[in-house]
Amino acid sequence: MDPTMDILHANDHMMAQTHIRLFHRLFYKLSLFYATHVPKKARSVIDKAMLAQALLCIFLLLYVHTAFLASSSACLDDQVDIWRRDGILRAQVQPPPPPAGYEDLTDESTITHAEKMYLLEDQYVMEYSLHYSFLRMDETLRTNLSIPVTNVTLDRSDACFGNFISRFLLEHLFGYDDILMSSFKRIAANVSNKGFLRNVVTGEHYRFIDMWLNKLNFLLSFILMITLTSVIS
Repeated sequence: MDPTMDILHANDHMMAQTHIRLFHRLFYKLSLFYATHVPKKARSVIDKAMLAQALLCIFLLLYVHTAFLASSSACLDDQVDIWRRDGILRAQVQPPPPPAGYEDLTDESTITHAEKMYLLEDQYVMEYSLHYSFLRMDETLRTNLSIPVTNVTLDRSDACFGNFISRFLLEHLFGYDDILMSSFKRIAANVSNKGFLRNVVTGEHYRFIDMWLNKLNFLLSFILMITLTSVIS
Protein backbone atom coordinates (compact mmCIF):
# COMPACT_ATOMS: atom_id res chain seq x y z
CA MET A 1 0.00 0.00 0.00
CA ASP A 2 1.21 3.49 -0.82
CA PRO A 3 2.60 5.13 2.36
CA THR A 4 1.45 8.51 1.06
CA MET A 5 -2.15 7.31 1.01
CA ASP A 6 -1.75 5.98 4.56
CA ILE A 7 -0.59 9.41 5.71
CA LEU A 8 -3.53 11.12 3.97
CA HIS A 9 -6.03 8.71 5.52
CA ALA A 10 -4.47 9.20 8.94
CA ASN A 11 -4.66 12.99 8.54
CA ASP A 12 -8.33 12.79 7.46
CA HIS A 13 -9.14 10.61 10.46
CA MET A 14 -7.33 12.99 12.80
CA MET A 15 -9.19 16.01 11.36
CA ALA A 16 -12.53 14.23 11.72
CA GLN A 17 -11.83 13.35 15.34
CA THR A 18 -10.75 16.94 16.01
CA HIS A 19 -14.00 18.29 14.54
CA ILE A 20 -16.06 15.85 16.61
CA ARG A 21 -14.30 16.83 19.82
CA LEU A 22 -14.60 20.52 18.95
CA PHE A 23 -18.35 20.35 18.33
CA HIS A 24 -18.86 18.23 21.43
CA ARG A 25 -16.95 20.76 23.52
CA LEU A 26 -18.85 23.67 21.96
CA PHE A 27 -22.20 21.98 22.61
CA TYR A 28 -21.18 21.27 26.22
CA LYS A 29 -20.11 24.90 26.77
CA LEU A 30 -23.31 26.32 25.29
CA SER A 31 -25.47 23.95 27.33
CA LEU A 32 -23.60 24.86 30.51
CA PHE A 33 -23.91 28.58 29.73
CA TYR A 34 -27.64 28.19 29.06
CA ALA A 35 -28.20 26.29 32.31
CA THR A 36 -26.18 28.63 34.53
CA HIS A 37 -26.74 32.12 33.07
CA VAL A 38 -30.33 32.01 31.76
CA PRO A 39 -32.93 32.46 34.54
CA LYS A 40 -35.10 29.48 35.36
CA LYS A 41 -38.32 31.27 34.35
CA ALA A 42 -36.81 32.30 31.01
CA ARG A 43 -35.64 28.73 30.42
CA SER A 44 -39.14 27.48 31.18
CA VAL A 45 -40.65 29.89 28.64
CA ILE A 46 -38.09 28.96 25.99
CA ASP A 47 -38.52 25.23 26.57
CA LYS A 48 -42.32 25.47 26.39
CA ALA A 49 -42.10 27.58 23.23
CA MET A 50 -39.85 24.99 21.58
CA LEU A 51 -42.21 22.21 22.66
CA ALA A 52 -45.20 24.11 21.26
CA GLN A 53 -43.36 24.66 17.98
CA ALA A 54 -42.53 20.94 17.74
CA LEU A 55 -46.15 19.95 18.42
CA LEU A 56 -47.35 22.48 15.83
CA CYS A 57 -45.01 20.97 13.23
CA ILE A 58 -46.26 17.46 14.04
CA PHE A 59 -49.92 18.47 13.71
CA LEU A 60 -49.10 20.33 10.48
CA LEU A 61 -47.46 17.22 9.01
CA LEU A 62 -50.42 15.08 10.07
CA TYR A 63 -52.84 17.52 8.45
CA VAL A 64 -50.80 17.61 5.24
CA HIS A 65 -50.81 13.81 5.00
CA THR A 66 -54.53 13.49 5.69
CA ALA A 67 -55.67 16.46 3.59
CA PHE A 68 -53.43 16.31 0.53
CA LEU A 69 -53.14 12.53 0.24
CA ALA A 70 -56.91 12.27 0.47
CA SER A 71 -57.26 14.95 -2.20
CA SER A 72 -58.15 13.64 -5.65
CA SER A 73 -55.94 16.17 -7.50
CA ALA A 74 -58.70 16.42 -10.09
CA CYS A 75 -57.86 19.88 -11.37
CA LEU A 76 -57.50 18.68 -14.98
CA ASP A 77 -60.10 15.92 -15.08
CA ASP A 78 -62.29 17.97 -17.41
CA GLN A 79 -59.50 17.80 -20.02
CA VAL A 80 -59.14 14.01 -20.08
CA ASP A 81 -61.34 13.50 -23.15
CA ILE A 82 -60.96 16.82 -24.96
CA TRP A 83 -57.27 17.73 -25.05
CA ARG A 84 -55.44 17.10 -28.34
CA ARG A 85 -53.25 13.98 -28.10
CA ASP A 86 -51.15 15.24 -31.02
CA GLY A 87 -50.28 18.45 -29.19
CA ILE A 88 -49.49 19.91 -25.78
CA LEU A 89 -51.61 20.37 -22.67
CA ARG A 90 -50.43 23.47 -20.80
CA ALA A 91 -51.73 24.29 -17.32
CA GLN A 92 -50.90 27.21 -15.10
CA VAL A 93 -52.11 28.57 -11.80
CA GLN A 94 -53.47 32.09 -12.11
CA PRO A 95 -50.63 34.34 -10.90
CA PRO A 96 -51.42 36.87 -8.18
CA PRO A 97 -51.58 40.56 -9.06
CA PRO A 98 -48.13 42.18 -9.04
CA PRO A 99 -47.27 44.17 -5.91
CA ALA A 100 -46.83 47.92 -5.94
CA GLY A 101 -43.84 48.96 -7.99
CA TYR A 102 -43.90 45.90 -10.26
CA GLU A 103 -46.87 46.80 -12.48
CA ASP A 104 -44.73 48.46 -15.15
CA LEU A 105 -42.09 45.73 -15.45
CA THR A 106 -43.07 44.65 -18.96
CA ASP A 107 -39.78 45.20 -20.77
CA GLU A 108 -37.51 42.24 -19.99
CA SER A 109 -34.43 44.24 -20.91
CA THR A 110 -35.05 46.59 -17.98
CA ILE A 111 -35.79 43.91 -15.36
CA THR A 112 -32.95 43.03 -13.02
CA HIS A 113 -32.20 39.42 -12.11
CA ALA A 114 -33.58 39.89 -8.58
CA GLU A 115 -36.83 41.38 -9.93
CA LYS A 116 -37.19 38.54 -12.43
CA MET A 117 -36.71 35.91 -9.71
CA TYR A 118 -39.26 37.69 -7.50
CA LEU A 119 -41.83 37.68 -10.31
CA LEU A 120 -41.19 34.01 -11.14
CA GLU A 121 -41.47 32.65 -7.61
CA ASP A 122 -45.29 32.78 -7.78
CA GLN A 123 -45.47 31.32 -11.31
CA TYR A 124 -46.62 27.71 -11.68
CA VAL A 125 -46.74 26.53 -15.29
CA MET A 126 -46.43 22.95 -16.56
CA GLU A 127 -46.73 21.35 -19.99
CA TYR A 128 -47.63 17.76 -20.83
CA SER A 129 -47.29 15.92 -24.11
CA LEU A 130 -47.03 12.40 -25.47
CA HIS A 131 -44.08 13.55 -27.58
CA TYR A 132 -40.96 14.68 -25.75
CA SER A 133 -39.69 16.75 -28.69
CA PHE A 134 -42.75 19.02 -28.49
CA LEU A 135 -41.80 20.12 -24.99
CA ARG A 136 -38.33 21.19 -26.12
CA MET A 137 -39.60 23.50 -28.88
CA ASP A 138 -39.98 27.21 -28.38
CA GLU A 139 -43.23 29.06 -29.09
CA THR A 140 -42.17 30.17 -32.58
CA LEU A 141 -41.31 26.65 -33.76
CA ARG A 142 -44.56 25.28 -32.35
CA THR A 143 -46.50 27.90 -34.27
CA ASN A 144 -44.62 27.21 -37.50
CA LEU A 145 -45.28 23.46 -37.19
CA SER A 146 -48.94 24.06 -36.22
CA ILE A 147 -48.65 22.07 -32.99
CA PRO A 148 -51.91 22.53 -31.05
CA VAL A 149 -51.57 23.79 -27.49
CA THR A 150 -54.47 23.46 -25.04
CA ASN A 151 -54.18 26.16 -22.39
CA VAL A 152 -55.82 25.73 -18.98
CA THR A 153 -55.71 28.44 -16.30
CA LEU A 154 -56.63 27.39 -12.77
CA ASP A 155 -57.87 29.97 -10.29
CA ARG A 156 -56.20 29.84 -6.89
CA SER A 157 -59.63 29.61 -5.23
CA ASP A 158 -60.60 26.54 -7.29
CA ALA A 159 -62.27 23.77 -5.29
CA CYS A 160 -59.70 21.23 -6.52
CA PHE A 161 -57.12 22.92 -4.26
CA GLY A 162 -59.11 21.95 -1.17
CA ASN A 163 -60.56 24.02 1.64
CA PHE A 164 -59.35 27.36 2.97
CA ILE A 165 -56.60 25.84 5.11
CA SER A 166 -55.28 23.72 2.23
CA ARG A 167 -55.27 26.70 -0.13
CA PHE A 168 -53.48 28.81 2.48
CA LEU A 169 -50.76 26.16 2.88
CA LEU A 170 -50.39 25.85 -0.89
CA GLU A 171 -50.18 29.60 -1.29
CA HIS A 172 -47.71 30.38 1.48
CA LEU A 173 -45.83 27.17 2.24
CA PHE A 174 -45.84 24.30 -0.26
CA GLY A 175 -46.57 25.83 -3.65
CA TYR A 176 -48.66 24.28 -6.45
CA ASP A 177 -46.02 22.16 -8.21
CA ASP A 178 -46.93 18.84 -6.56
CA ILE A 179 -50.67 19.17 -7.01
CA LEU A 180 -50.22 20.18 -10.67
CA MET A 181 -47.97 17.16 -11.21
CA SER A 182 -50.55 14.88 -9.55
CA SER A 183 -53.26 16.30 -11.82
CA PHE A 184 -51.17 15.58 -14.91
CA LYS A 185 -50.50 12.09 -13.57
CA ARG A 186 -54.25 11.44 -13.69
CA ILE A 187 -54.22 12.56 -17.32
CA ALA A 188 -51.30 10.20 -18.09
CA ALA A 189 -53.14 7.27 -16.46
CA ASN A 190 -55.69 7.35 -19.29
CA VAL A 191 -53.22 6.89 -22.17
CA SER A 192 -51.04 3.93 -23.06
CA ASN A 193 -47.97 6.07 -23.69
CA LYS A 194 -47.71 7.82 -20.33
CA GLY A 195 -46.04 10.87 -21.84
CA PHE A 196 -43.73 13.57 -20.58
CA LEU A 197 -44.02 16.60 -18.32
CA ARG A 198 -42.08 19.86 -18.28
CA ASN A 199 -41.96 22.50 -15.59
CA VAL A 200 -41.85 25.68 -17.64
CA VAL A 201 -40.56 27.84 -14.77
CA THR A 202 -37.69 25.61 -13.60
CA GLY A 203 -37.03 23.83 -16.91
CA GLU A 204 -37.18 20.37 -15.27
CA HIS A 205 -38.43 17.44 -17.35
CA TYR A 206 -40.21 14.31 -16.12
CA ARG A 207 -41.40 11.05 -17.65
CA PHE A 208 -44.44 9.17 -16.42
CA ILE A 209 -44.15 5.39 -16.09
CA ASP A 210 -46.56 2.56 -15.34
CA MET A 211 -47.34 1.98 -11.67
CA TRP A 212 -46.45 -1.71 -11.92
CA LEU A 213 -42.94 -0.75 -13.04
CA ASN A 214 -42.62 1.63 -10.10
CA LYS A 215 -43.75 -1.10 -7.68
CA LEU A 216 -41.30 -3.52 -9.32
CA ASN A 217 -38.47 -1.06 -8.60
CA PHE A 218 -39.46 -0.98 -4.93
CA LEU A 219 -39.49 -4.79 -4.82
CA LEU A 220 -36.07 -5.05 -6.47
CA SER A 221 -34.65 -2.44 -4.10
CA PHE A 222 -36.02 -4.33 -1.10
CA ILE A 223 -34.51 -7.64 -2.32
CA LEU A 224 -31.18 -5.95 -2.98
CA MET A 225 -31.20 -4.36 0.49
CA ILE A 226 -31.87 -7.72 2.17
CA THR A 227 -29.19 -9.44 0.07
CA LEU A 228 -26.51 -6.84 0.82
CA THR A 229 -27.38 -6.81 4.51
CA SER A 230 -27.09 -10.62 4.68
CA VAL A 231 -23.74 -10.59 2.84
CA ILE A 232 -22.24 -7.84 4.98
CA SER A 233 -23.39 -9.36 8.26
